[in-house]
Amino acid sequence: SPMYHQIILNRLLDCINLTQNNHNYIDKELNMAMLNTAKKMLSWIEVVTFHNGDIPMVNDSTYGIAPTTAELQEYARRLKITWAPLNIKESGYR
Repeated sequence: SPMYHQIILNRLLDCINLTQNNHNYIDKELNMAMLNTAKKMLSWIEVVTFHNGDIPMVNDSTYGIAPTTAELQEYARRLKITWAPLNIKESGYR
């Protein structure tokens, strides 16, 4: 669901933040994998988020549990992560 997507994306951004700011940690392959995944996740959540900032309420989703899409995007910008628009086609979230 979009709410769980936001929660996992927030944790992924935390991991990226940790590795970017820990100069003793060097695993470029893992860093690239995390960045590529974060970019895809940011693109997806941007598309499914309504214009008013809300996400679809699917299954046990609720508001106020996960960071908002705007908060996640701001976090990603602070980490200098960019993402591109995504065409989600027949995912069921259009």
